[in-house]
Amino acid sequence: MADFAARVAAEFEGRAYLAVQHLYRGDDAQRLARLAAIGETTGLPLVAVNDVLYHLPERRPLQDVLTCIREGCTIGEAGYRLIANAERHLKAPQEMGGSFAASGRSRTRPRDRRSLPVQPRRTPLRIP
Repeated sequence: MADFAARVAAEFEGRAYLAVQHLYRGDDAQRLARLAAIGETTGLPLVAVNDVLYHLPERRPLQDVLTCIREGCTIGEAGYRLIANAERHLKAPQEMGGSFAASGRSRTRPRDRRSLPVQPRRTPLRIP
């Protein structure tokens, strides 16, 4: 992963970030420390993300049903195919920043997509 991150940093200098997120599976501290070290070595700034699947925590049951449809099983049969927690919902920037500050990664902070250097291209509409 470090080699790939170094290639990305070199090819997209100043325009690439290393996304980090809490997975809540017990190894977050070690994994985040490893990613922070990779970011430090390669010069890739860390950006907090959440791998969002639904907009509110209350919508997790719907996500579970969609998982069962995709997997072709019932809720009772799904087991480990379902996500382990209800943390994959939209969060305010303050909540994202707070969760990373609490884990000791305070230099990791969420970015508003409008502040990123990449801007969408405005391609003129061509009608044949």
